[in-house]
Parts: sequence; structure tokens; C-alpha cells
Amino acid sequence: MKKLILILLLFAVVSCTYDSQKQQYISVRLFGWDKQLADFYPQITDSLSSVNTEEFSTRNRHYHTLLNAIAGAWSGKSLVTDSALDKTTDWYRSKRDYRNVCRAMVYHYSTENQYNRLKEAEELFNRYKIDDSLTKAYLYMYLSEAIVRPAAGVSLSRQTAAQKSESYKRMSIAIFIEIGRLREAQNLLINSYNTQPFYLTREKQLEALREIESFDTIYPEVKSKLLLLYANYFFEENDKRGFEYLHEYINFEGDRILKDVTKIHVFQRMSNEYLRIGQMESALRFAMLYNKHLLELQPFEFDGYRSLSSVYEAMGDSKNAYINHQLYHKAFSYKKSAQYQDILLQSKAATKEYEKKIKQLRRANTFTVYGTILFVGALLATLGLSIFKKRRGNFSNARAEEEYREQVGDLTKLYKRVRFTNEVLRVSAGLMPSFIDSMAKEAGRCRKVSQETFDNILNNISSMRQSGRDIISEIAKSEEFAELFPDLASYKELSSYEKVIQALFEMGYSPKEISNLISTTPASIRSIKAKIKDKLPFLSMSGDGENQSEEY
Repeated sequence: MKKLILILLLFAVVSCTYDSQKQQYISVRLFGWDKQLADFYPQITDSLSSVNTEEFSTRNRHYHTLLNAIAGAWSGKSLVTDSALDKTTDWYRSKRDYRNVCRAMVYHYSTENQYNRLKEAEELFNRYKIDDSLTKAYLYMYLSEAIVRPAAGVSLSRQTAAQKSESYKRMSIAIFIEIGRLREAQNLLINSYNTQPFYLTREKQLEALREIESFDTIYPEVKSKLLLLYANYFFEENDKRGFEYLHEYINFEGDRILKDVTKIHVFQRMSNEYLRIGQMESALRFAMLYNKHLLELQPFEFDGYRSLSSVYEAMGDSKNAYINHQLYHKAFSYKKSAQYQDILLQSKAATKEYEKKIKQLRRANTFTVYGTILFVGALLATLGLSIFKKRRGNFSNARAEEEYREQVGDLTKLYKRVRFTNEVLRVSAGLMPSFIDSMAKEAGRCRKVSQETFDNILNNISSMRQSGRDIISEIAKSEEFAELFPDLASYKELSSYEKVIQALFEMGYSPKEISNLISTTPASIRSIKAKIKDKLPFLSMSGDGENQSEEY
């Protein structure tokens, strides 16, 4: 016994040690990703998404959530839910890990109440002297953006917000430059120019562009944006230097322009600007380049034809203007036709789903009819047998008589319940034929849109009715039917379907009620009734003298 306890204790120690080593390995791995995240966040984002966090400890799971939030903020995506990040923030707060509390608050992707959240992070940075320059730089960058965004939870005058935004931006840029993150500093200047141009005068806008240009090294994606901003600025000033910057942009991007639809639009911009100043040959050349390369990337795009048509029209070349206008409308019509084709396919899919539901309703209705007939028949047979046995009992025994009355009362209640249930089923049974009629009418409305859809619905309704006849015919072949209706089961002159109809007549159902139960029309039931009379004249049928108008 002592050896067993010793073995169990040893096993527990080994298991705990193994789990501890495993969690330590995961923690070291996450820490390594954290150190490299700023420079390689696209690759590390993929690594973070590929790991299974089910076996992570609580600490490692929250660390993983935090890294996902940081990577998402830098890539412009929401990689974690707000609730998950809020839990991580609260967990780090409970552990007094205020650096990670601040990181979780700064890199929270949601803009709701962002300003207040960032101000709290700033207060924690200052109170606990947190040493994380990169996060602090992003804190001031996000503050410069949030303070001019109403949804972030701050309400200031436009002028005050602009002044504070500029102050936060300068603090962020200073930190970025201090720690050698020049790419982030340059992108911040570009983004602030794009998001806040209405706060700047024309002179301040030009100063902002020259500040970006003053860096010794400008990153390629920043230079590309800078050239376009310069071009926009000078075009707004009606200065031809805008063409110089657009040409420089085209030369700088090179073949990359021909692989990106968004960059190809620079050809259209060049064409429009040359058209504006009346240089028709240059406008035509760039319109042709735009149309050619746009079609190479997107064969079904048609905007280039419209640009060509506008240039030819301005040149007075009505023939080519008309040809390109026709090509534009032809491509436009083709695209719309493809969209209508998609709508038609969706309509067909919806029709198939409708047909599927019809079949489900038919099966449910058939099962209800079959089950009701068998249940009611079995119940009546049981009731009759029970009453018969009771009548043969000794009525001189008062106790036995009392029990008999109680049982008869119970059976009467049960019989009433069955009759009421049968009445409910009888009333609802007519819904299926009405639904089929509605579907047939709906098919008629679809005929103008799609003959194929019209034919499919009618064929399915016909197939459904034939399948219903086949399923109902199977009832007459069952042993239960032979027990309930032995005479009918022996008539070889009648088909299985006719036997079921005759059984329903013998049970007192009218043609309208029978048509509702088996999803057909009263006229069809009366036709079958006439056939049965012709085959077996001696059979008695209820409803011979009924008011026929009530069957409709």
C-alpha cells in the first residue's frame, strides 16, 4: 500500500513538473514573439493564429490575447473581441501588471470611449513610471486621432481639439524618432495630413508635406503617398507642378502600378488633369493607358471606355466618342446581366427550397392521416371490447359496478379527447391542398420570368400528388388495415387506394373531408366514389344524399 501511494505521489510530481515546464516553454515562446512583434507583425500574427490555446495556462492565454490585440491594431484588423480584451485588461490589473494593462488599453481596437480609455492609460504611464517608449508613442498617436473623433467619447471645440491633437502628434513623433522608429513617424505625419486637412491653412499643408520630405531616409510606401499628396496640393493650386509629381510617382512605382487597380487610377487622374487644361493629346494617351491596363487587371471593368469617350468628345471626335460610349454601355449591360443571372440563380435556389418544404409538409400530412386512422380505429375497438367485457360481468357486485362506471367514464373522456383531436386534425388537414394551390398560382406568376421554374414547380406538385397516392395505397396493404377492415381488405375488385377511400367513407367522412386528408380535390373523391359503386354496387356509402355545394 505504501509503495502504491509512493508511486502515485511520484506520478503527480512528475505530471506537475511536466506541465510547469510546458507552460514555461509556451511563455518563453510568447515572449520571443512579443519582442519581434513591432518589426514582423504580419508573420507573427500568422503564428499566433496557428497555436491551440486550449492547453494554455490562464497567464499564457491572456498574454496570447494581448499579443493578438497589438498585432491587430498595427495591421488595422480586429483579431480579438472587445469582451476578451476587457477580461485580459482586468486580469492584468488584478496582478498589478500595469505595463500590460496600458498596452491592452492602448491597442484596444474599438473606438467607443477611446479617448477616456487612452487618458487613463496615460495617467497609469505617469503614475507608475512605465518604461515602454513604443507603447507610449502609440498612446499619443492614438490620442491625437481620438481627440478629433466624436465617437471616441470627447467633446471639445474644433479649434481646441485641433491644438491638442497637434500637441499629441508632436509628442508621439518625438518618441518615435528618439527610439529609431522613423517609419512610424513618417506614416503618422502622412495619416495626420490625410485625416485633418481642414484644420490646416494652405501654407500649413505645404509645411506639413515638406516636414515629411525633410527626413534623410523616406520609406517607399511613405514616398509614394507623399508624391500623390504633393500632386493633389499643386493641382488644387492650379499649378502645373502637379504633373511633375504625378510623373515622378509613375516612375517611382514602375511596374507595380500595372499590378494594382488602385494605382492604375493615376492614369485616369493624369488624363483628367490634361483634359482640364486643354492638352488633348496627352489626355487621350493617358486615357488609353488607363483603359488598357484596367482591362488587363479586370476584364469586365468598363470605366476606361467612359474616360476615352469623354476625351474624344472634348476633341470633337464624335465617331470615336460614340464608339467608346457604346462599349461602355455594352460592358455595363453585360455586368448588369450577370447580376440579374445571379438573382435568377438565387430565385431557383429559393424555389428548390420551397419544393423541399412542400415535400416535408406532404410527408407530415400523410403520416398524420395514417396515424389518425389507425389510432382512432384501435381506440374504438378497445373501447368496444372493454364495454362488452364489462357487460358480461357480475352487476350484482356493487364494487365491480362502481369500478365499471369509473372505467366507462375514463373511456368516455378518452373518446371525447380523441374526437376533439380528430376534429382539430380535420380542420388543419385542408391547409395542405390550399398550399399546393397557392404554389400552382405562384408558378403561374413565375412563368414570364422563367419557364423552367414554372415547369419545375408544376412537375413537383404532380409528382408529390402521385407519391401521396402511392403512400396512401400502402395503408391498405398493412396488417392493421386488414384487422380493422377485413371485408374491404378481401375485395380484389378495388385498388388499394380505393380501399382506403371506401374505409374513410364507412367511417363517416364527407368527400370534402377526405380530400383534405389526402391532399386532393372533392371532385376527385366523388369520381373515385362513383367507380367504387360501379365495381361493388352492394356497398353502402355515407354522403349519398348530402348537399353537394358543401363539398366545395
